[in-house]
Amino acid sequence: MDDVLRFALLGLGLGALYALTAHGIVLVYRGSGVLNFAHGAIGMAGAYVQWELAVHHGVPYWPATACGVLTSAVLGVLTHLLVIRPLRRASTLARLVGTLAVFIVLTAIAVKRYGDSLQLVPGKLPTRLLTIAGATVSEDRVWLLGIAIAVTAVLHLLYRHTLFGLGTTAVAENEGAAAALGWSPDLIAAGNWALGSALAGLTAILIVPVIGLSVTGLTTLLLSALAAALVGRFSSFPITLAGGLVIGVAQSELTRFGSGVTGLASSVPFLFIALVLVARGQALPLRGTFLDRLPALGTGRVRPIPLALAVVLALGLVSLSTPLWADAITSTLVLS
Repeated sequence: MDDVLRFALLGLGLGALYALTAHGIVLVYRGSGVLNFAHGAIGMAGAYVQWELAVHHGVPYWPATACGVLTSAVLGVLTHLLVIRPLRRASTLARLVGTLAVFIVLTAIAVKRYGDSLQLVPGKLPTRLLTIAGATVSEDRVWLLGIAIAVTAVLHLLYRHTLFGLGTTAVAENEGAAAALGWSPDLIAAGNWALGSALAGLTAILIVPVIGLSVTGLTTLLLSALAAALVGRFSSFPITLAGGLVIGVAQSELTRFGSGVTGLASSVPFLFIALVLVARGQALPLRGTFLDRLPALGTGRVRPIPLALAVVLALGLVSLSTPLWADAITSTLVLS
C-alpha cells in the first residue's frame, strides 16, 4: 500500500509538468487556432539556453532561467510571425506542417550544437524527503504540484476576467467579428504564442532536474501534454490540469506495477488520446479562420526554368560544402 501511495505522489509531480506543458499548448490554440507541434522543441531551446548560461558562463540560476524563458517566448513570437501568419490563407493542415517544420529545425540545431547525450542538471527546488501518510516522497514533487495549481488558477482568472482573456475568447469564437469590434487577431495570437512558449520554457527548466536534459527527452513530452490538453478540450485549464495529473499518476503506477509488460507506462498518453477521441466521436480540434481553405492539388505541370535553377543551386551547395554538410544537404533534398 505504501508503494501505491508513494508512486501516486511521484506521478502527481510528473503530471503537474504534463499539465504545465499542456497549458502552453492550450494558450497557443486559443490564441491562433493552431496545434503547436513545436511546443516541446521551443521549451527544449529555453532549457538549453538556461543550462549553457548557468553552467558554462557562470550566470546565476534565476537570471539564467529568465533568459531561457525569454528565449522560448521570442521563439514562439517568431514562429507566429514568420511561419503561421504567412500561412493564414493556407489550409489548417498546412499550418500544422509549419509547426512540424519548426520542430525539426530546432531539434536539428540542438543536436548539432549539444549532441543528444543526457546531461544531469541540478535543480533549485528543495529535494529533502517528506513522509506523507506513511509514504516517502521528494519535496520537489510537492512544489511542482503547487506550481501547477498556482499557474492553473492564474490562467483561469486571466482568461475569465481580463480584457486580454476576453479578446482571446472573442478571436477564438469568430475572428471576423472580433476584428470588426477592434480586436487584432494577429496581436492576440502573438501575445498567446509568447505566453504559451514562455510557459514551455519554464516547464522544460523545471523538469530537467527530474528527467535530465536531452533533446529527445524534452521533445517527447509533447505527446503526454497533448493528451492532457485533449482531455480539457483545448479550452479549460482546470480540466487540463486534472487530465495531466491522472496521466502522470497512471504512468507512475504502471512503471512500478506493470514492469512485466514492455512499454506499458509509455503507452498511457496514446490510450488517453484514443479513449477521448472515441468517447467524443470527434477528431482533433482544428479551428479554421474566415480565410481558411482546403488543401489544393497542383496543376501537375513542371516549369523547366525554376527546376533548372533548383538543380544548379543544389549541385553548387553539395560541391562547395564539407562532406558532413554535403551529406546533410543531400538527405534533405531527397526527403523533400
